[in-house]
This record gives sequence, structure tokens and C-alpha cells, in this order.
Amino acid sequence: MDGVIDTPPFGSGAGEPWPDELPAPRPSPRWWTAPLSDLPGVGAQTAKAAAELGLETVEDLLSHLPSRHQHYEEADAIVRLVPGEEATVRGRLKSIGVNPTRRRRLRMVRARIEDATGALDAIWFNQDYLARV
Repeated sequence: MDGVIDTPPFGSGAGEPWPDELPAPRPSPRWWTAPLSDLPGVGAQTAKAAAELGLETVEDLLSHLPSRHQHYEEADAIVRLVPGEEATVRGRLKSIGVNPTRRRRLRMVRARIEDATGALDAIWFNQDYLARV
């Protein structure tokens, strides 16, 4: 019988053992009203910061919508950048390095980025990992 898929009859798995891993249990409805501090990884300081935004329960957190959305798909040419304005650029990373400052714990990452229209210097503070990415 070409083109016919042979499927086992209903109930053919009877007598087989349960799978090793069962699906994770779903949280009960009481979680909606639980304080954020009940969530794993949320300590008192994080819960306090969330409360300043009006987020005190899991329901508050799940129904919270972001205040803005940053769209990174459209990149501006370096030559069209305006000082003080947020922008996304695409270019070639020409150099990057971590520089110490006079303050012991403050480190500065300086990068040179170029595209077909120009070049710019970017600076981040205390973001050493960017130089290793």
C-alpha cells in the first residue's frame, strides 16, 4: 500500500513504563497574587526597585508593558549622526581597548568604529567584557 502511513492502534502503548521526565508542573493561581520576592532570584533590593515602578505581584510583572521599544534594525550612517541623539550604526570595528582611569574601580573601554561615510569613537565605562566579545 503505497502512500499509506501505518500507525499503531489506539492504546498500543498500554503496559509501557512512564517516561523518565514528566512535564514541569504549572504554577497554581496563587502565584498571580504572590509578591515578587517569592520568585527565585528576586531579592529584597530587586523587589524594592520593582515596587518603585508599581510592580509588587507576579500579576503586576506579567501585565507590565514596556514604556518604549528600541528598534535596532535601521542603522544610520556615521556622517548623519547628531550629537546628543540616540542612534544605531553599523560599521567595522577598527580598534578596541580597555583603559584604566585615575579612579581605581573605573575602567574605560574605547573603540574606533568606521563605515563608508566616516568614523567615530565610542566609550563605555566599566564594561570590560565588550573588549573580549
